[in-house]
Amino acid sequence: MEVANWMRSAGAKNIVLVGRSPPTTPAQELIDSWNAAGGNIQVVNVDVGDYEGVKTLLKMIERNPSLPALRGIFHGAGSLKDEFIPNQTEATFLATFRPKVMGAWNLHQLTRAHELEFFVTFSSICAIIGLQGQSNHAAANKYLDSLMAYRRANGLQGLTINWGAWAEVSHQTRNVRL
Repeated sequence: MEVANWMRSAGAKNIVLVGRSPPTTPAQELIDSWNAAGGNIQVVNVDVGDYEGVKTLLKMIERNPSLPALRGIFHGAGSLKDEFIPNQTEATFLATFRPKVMGAWNLHQLTRAHELEFFVTFSSICAIIGLQGQSNHAAANKYLDSLMAYRRANGLQGLTINWGAWAEVSHQTRNVRL
């Protein structure tokens, strides 16, 4: 929602918000206000970790007459499931790893032929220094960093933002304090 708000303030009119679950009531109210102000903000429930789901999403965007061609991607999927390494199970590892890694890979694979202006992923400082109990998160974020480097090496758009620790994030105040 922070990125969508920033994009709207920068003049973007057409935005497709994708998530595994529907927006919260406050988020939907914000989306409705953007649309009432002349935006074309569409919400689609898709798990980007599902290849076929992303394929369907991209076809929907291409076939939607109210949307222009896909111009860029912000991939901000994240889910924390902290466990110390001896306690990590396949389930806890994949809960964090799948949305970030498989989502980024699916988006990469299915948009290579698109002329994107940007492809941005949200990584974390833990990809560089690691954080206690977040081996799955560190591995997933390091993958994002590497995938964006791979894209750039192959002449494609790619940028990863390694966020530091967040003290507070709120959709109501729209402030992020680092």
